[in-house]
Amino acid sequence: MKKKYVTLTLLLALFLPAVTPLYAFPDLPVFGQMDELTPSITVRGSQITVQHAEGLVLEIYNLAGLKVGSYKVESSEYTVSTSLPKGCYILKLGKLVRKISIG
Repeated sequence: MKKKYVTLTLLLALFLPAVTPLYAFPDLPVFGQMDELTPSITVRGSQITVQHAEGLVLEIYNLAGLKVGSYKVESSEYTVSTSLPKGCYILKLGKLVRKISIG
């Protein structure tokens, strides 16, 4: 008899949390639902295209850490044609940081 109670208690302890209603966790994100789009950076030759970053500032640094360019993104898709020499650069767009190569 005691063994039945122990077994029943263990089974309830294992399976009871699995039936917790979803409204108990209101802050969980729903997959497939995006409140805002994340910014993205694309580089082709000497053109840098920024998407979904209106209002942010695109900053370009060389590998020595010197700022070589700064552009305010004014639309959803913003393209910058640079006259930078060939080499590696660091792009900063809000919290997004990318290392790129212009060649």
